[in-house]
Amino acid sequence: MMRAMAVTVSNRAAAGVYADKSGPVLVEMLEDLGCEVDGPVVIPDGEPVAGVLRDAVAAGYDVVVTSGGTGLTPSDQTPEMTRLVIEREVPGIAEAVRLEGREAVPASILSRGLAGVTGRTPPP
Repeated sequence: MMRAMAVTVSNRAAAGVYADKSGPVLVEMLEDLGCEVDGPVVIPDGEPVAGVLRDAVAAGYDVVVTSGGTGLTPSDQTPEMTRLVIEREVPGIAEAVRLEGREAVPASILSRGLAGVTGRTPPP
């Protein structure tokens, strides 16, 4: 069984301004795929993203999926922090996510999300 971590990146949810709604959905989706899931972990954008990703790699998670922080505002830094941790990008994953979401949320095409691998390839 693949071990996964779900991470919500939201300054306001991390500060308790509102409840995290995307994290539980992400956990359910990963569980439906057969993963053993930890989280959702809710963190603010910026350096905490790189920190949680590095910790997850060190802990041996097979996959870490983040939600949030990929918009166009200056506070949306998740792609930049992710890029600091991954060794190789896998652009097709982020492209597929954007395309899947465009019917329900046309602005999803503006997401700057990215995907990649670190240390080893994902398990088959």
